[in-house]
Amino acid sequence: MYYAMTRLACIIIAIVTLILPSTNSLRASGTTADEAQVKARAGFIFDKEAGPQYIEGDFKWTTWAYAERAFSDERYYWRRVRQGMEFQFPRFSGEILGNQYRTIFVYEVDFVNTDFFREGDDHKVFENLFATFQNAEDSSRFRFLFGENTHILSREDNLSSGNLTTINRSLILEELGTARNFGTQFGAQLQAAVTPKTLLQVSLQDNRGSLNTDDPTYNVLNDFAARVTHILIENAPTREKLDFGFALDYTRDVGERGLTLLSAINQTSLGSVRAAGGKFTLDANADYESLLFGRPYLVEFETIYSRYADSDLDAAGGYLQGQYSIFDTKTLGELVPFVRYDLAHVSADESATQQALRTGINFNLPFTRK
Repeated sequence: MYYAMTRLACIIIAIVTLILPSTNSLRASGTTADEAQVKARAGFIFDKEAGPQYIEGDFKWTTWAYAERAFSDERYYWRRVRQGMEFQFPRFSGEILGNQYRTIFVYEVDFVNTDFFREGDDHKVFENLFATFQNAEDSSRFRFLFGENTHILSREDNLSSGNLTTINRSLILEELGTARNFGTQFGAQLQAAVTPKTLLQVSLQDNRGSLNTDDPTYNVLNDFAARVTHILIENAPTREKLDFGFALDYTRDVGERGLTLLSAINQTSLGSVRAAGGKFTLDANADYESLLFGRPYLVEFETIYSRYADSDLDAAGGYLQGQYSIFDTKTLGELVPFVRYDLAHVSADESATQQALRTGINFNLPFTRK
């Protein structure tokens, strides 16, 4: 009965998420400018970058849902079926904090993690479950987070799954994930803007897999990571932007794990090697976007190197990817082809090297607000 009610509640939430109406209009007359601004922000709206929202004064509730179905000659399967919400609570007020900080609560669940509640523990559905204390207007200026959230190490890991160019992330990142050393982890994160163009992030997390794993662990002192991201070029009129990032991570003990080599699309196992002991990782990335023939394009690069001490295992790799927007209109939708090269290399008693070339087209349907 419990599972049936839980599934029914999740289905209702997902349906409501997808069909909430947009009612952001001001029908009153004879109001002052301040009153009009408050009323214009009240009620249900649809933000194409975030999803359906409800705004009441300084409170904002956002919800989203999406699903991904994979089709191949070998099998059809659900890759992701996710639903989540974010609650932005009114900012604090008072002499000590002023009015520049607020608290935010976020959850996101993935029903595929439990085969839609048919197997495994209920807690495995959680992809994110955290609370923050942050700058009320811009979290990149200051944010302290505690709970289950994406590890700060990899730039690609922190791209929303619903906005991934390819159905899977880079080979090396997915393979590190088989040892549960990427993705959502339990712990605390702090980020702050050092300068208007430089962001510093630090974290204390478990980094062995938490809520969405079979045997979650919650030792926040098991892992330390830091990341610096800097915008080198930013030219608004030409839409030219170049940023790069550098990160390091030290995990005291990953346990006794296996690192599995995976195929790029179907993620078929190609073999595995022992991964154990302390892990030290370096990450570097760069992203460049500009216009070509008046249309935007993006070139991105990321590389990761990890060393597992007890198993004398070195794992390294990265990717280079380009995207180009051919057109983007309300009546035709948006068409963005991409091409991507992946490389991964592991070395212990023996070594193995993988390469993958992926290409495809992403298409946003017309009249759907993307």
